[in-house]
Amino acid sequence: MHSPMSDWRSSAVSAENAEIVERAELAYAACNRRDWDGFVAEAYSEADYEWDPVEENVSHRGREAVIEYTERWLEAWAEFEIAAEDIEIAPGADRMFVAVRYRGRGKGSEIPVEGVFFHVAELRDGKFLRAKEYTDKAEALDAAGIPG
Repeated sequence: MHSPMSDWRSSAVSAENAEIVERAELAYAACNRRDWDGFVAEAYSEADYEWDPVEENVSHRGREAVIEYTERWLEAWAEFEIAAEDIEIAPGADRMFVAVRYRGRGKGSEIPVEGVFFHVAELRDGKFLRAKEYTDKAEALDAAGIPG
């Protein structure tokens, strides 16, 4: 999958925010490789981080729970990749909005899918402490504290 990162990155991004953006890009790339150690090392600041996926009304807490959920979810796909199309850091660098493009092909059905969902992460020291997934861009931007 083509990574459109350089297509949207603005020269107006501060050096501190550029580091956060780079760390997020590396985390998404590690997820695509199913490199969970790399994903956790890049993305998460605490062993007790949380992930709230849009399709479940539950929080997954900690490394093992998040990885177990992700692996279980990926079992439904013959192919599945994600790429950040847009990353914005909230004022104060305490939250991050990510528009994520996904492409995949269902296991069994072979039906190709493509779309966008949105992640909002609460940050500590530039890494995810809590992350939540959204299907509505305006709702995600609002949750991130970023004007839409």
